[in-house]
Order: sequence, then C-alpha cells, then structure tokens
Amino acid sequence: MLKRSFNSTVASLCAAFALLISSGLALAADTPAAGLYNVTATTTMSGMGMSRNHEGTQCITEDQFTKDPQEWIGADQDPGQTCTVERYELGNGQMSMILQCSSDQGNATINGNGTYTRDSFTMDQTMKVSAQGMEMEFNTKLVGTRAGDC
Repeated sequence: MLKRSFNSTVASLCAAFALLISSGLALAADTPAAGLYNVTATTTMSGMGMSRNHEGTQCITEDQFTKDPQEWIGADQDPGQTCTVERYELGNGQMSMILQCSSDQGNATINGNGTYTRDSFTMDQTMKVSAQGMEMEFNTKLVGTRAGDC
C-alpha cells in the first residue's frame, strides 16, 4: 500500500513540477513559445539503480504564462497534499527552483536546476522524501520539447 501510494505521489509531484516549470517559463523576456509540449521525466531512486519514465503532453497557453507558479502547484495537487514554492528563479535561459511538499504520508523537498530555449527545456531535480520513518532520494531529469500549437 505504501509503495503504490508513494509511487502515485512521486508521479503527481513530477507532473506538477513539469507543469510548474513549463508554465512559469514565459515570465522571462527570452521565453519558450506557447504551445503543446512533449514532456519526459526519467526518475531513478538513489542506491537502487532502477529508473522509471513518465511521458506526457502539456498544452501551455499565453494566458497560463501570466499566472503565479504557486497557483499551478495548488491546482495540480492531490487531496491531502500541500506544496509551496520556496524559490523560483528564471532568466537568461537558466531556471532554478525549490519546492516543499507535505502530505499525510510524509514530506518532500524538490530542488531543481535547468535550462530553456525558445522551444525546449531541460531540468535536473533531486527529491528528498521522508515518509513513515524512511528517508529516500529520487533524481529526475525532465525534458520538454515544443511539438506545435495546442
């Protein structure tokens, strides 16, 4: 039960993080174009040597670019899960973020750094999780590429 619930929490955090990154990219002057993005998240658990891929698409509109990143995280959370953007820096093709999340299952800190261009982004993130007396670390590489208009 813990594994299934925990995996769904990790997947939702990765999806929320990808959405947060891609939605906030347009806050800088040199921003990616609005449109449909293919997003891949490859996650490995430290010490386990296994990886898991999550793939999906996300339509990002110009209107969505103007919203505060905290609104995106809030809208995409599971019930009982609270995430807060602790730091969000974006500009000159560089991005950096710290996200704090908590739920009835435990707490997570996500620290990410990456780059972006007009039609793509890449971010490496580390998620440290404390759940039910266990400490775990996940490393995720997020890659997003604009596929066209929505």
